Amino acid sequence: MMPQLYYPTIIGLFSLQASDQYLERVAIMPPAMKKPEKQDLAAILKQSPLLKEVVAQIEAYFTGKVFSFDLPLQPAKTARGEAIRQALCQIPYGETASYRQLAIKAESGARAIGQACARNPLALIVPCHRIIKADGSLGQYSAGEGITTKAWLIDHERLHRGSFSL
Repeated sequence: MMPQLYYPTIIGLFSLQASDQYLERVAIMPPAMKKPEKQDLAAILKQSPLLKEVVAQIEAYFTGKVFSFDLPLQPAKTARGEAIRQALCQIPYGETASYRQLAIKAESGARAIGQACARNPLALIVPCHRIIKADGSLGQYSAGEGITTKAWLIDHERLHRGSFSL
């Protein structure tokens, strides 16, 4: 596995890991996390074309130029996990779905959807931030600053979805 890359973004520090073939982990770190040792970002990105592409797509997302990610993802460990991930990735940019709606689409239970979102190893890339409660409230979010990060991501996408075109 490639070394862990810490990458600063507008919403906080990201932790990225990839093998030669797959993106394996994207985490939005909590602000209280101890700052990592200084890294040679250019050297790591030169060593890993995949991480270089991940960083480029994340930067484009935050500038409103990328509306979905096109990256090779590590396969989910179970068929149900893969079905949930596929259903999450089908929620359109700038839109949300309820846990129940996603459960129906993934042929799973709402509780399983919540658990899958809480354990999502590919934050932002697999957009679990787009899942909300049936009453329209945001529910929970386990990345970054929690619900504040989730609200920011939803607002960001709604702001930029007008510039989305095929």
